[in-house]
Amino acid sequence: MAELFKFWSHGAALVPQFSKPFTNTDNGLRMERADWGTKVSQAANTSNWFHFPLTSGSVLDGDGAIVNRASFLADINRDAVIKRIHVTMVDQSPLTPNPILLVNDAVNFTNVNDRFDFKFRTSIVGGALVLSVYAEFEKSSGEIIFKTAGADTFET
Repeated sequence: MAELFKFWSHGAALVPQFSKPFTNTDNGLRMERADWGTKVSQAANTSNWFHFPLTSGSVLDGDGAIVNRASFLADINRDAVIKRIHVTMVDQSPLTPNPILLVNDAVNFTNVNDRFDFKFRTSIVGGALVLSVYAEFEKSSGEIIFKTAGADTFET
């Protein structure tokens, strides 16, 4: 029977896609990193993508590994809404030039503190994974605390 391994990344590893210093996007992004994760907020009526690098095994105990699910834990207040989830993989082969989209889900998460799970379209072997979250901030009081994200990996 294949063993299950769960790999988690801390919320402090979260990276915003659009910010004033890196993309000259004036969205009012505010981030606070601490031992509990990363708290994000932005100006009212703005949006952003947030990316979690996911730890995943390609070899476990000398056996191949298959990854088939990703999760994240977040506390979302009523003035912020998570609208879309992507999980992409960059293959370890130079013959695969573009990331492979494993999850592309429209969602509507607001006013909730929970764990969110997403099954991949297809199981994959190894590769570098990123879980991307698209969020809208309806008011300046919109806030999300990203606590952790992870992936389920099975030995083959």
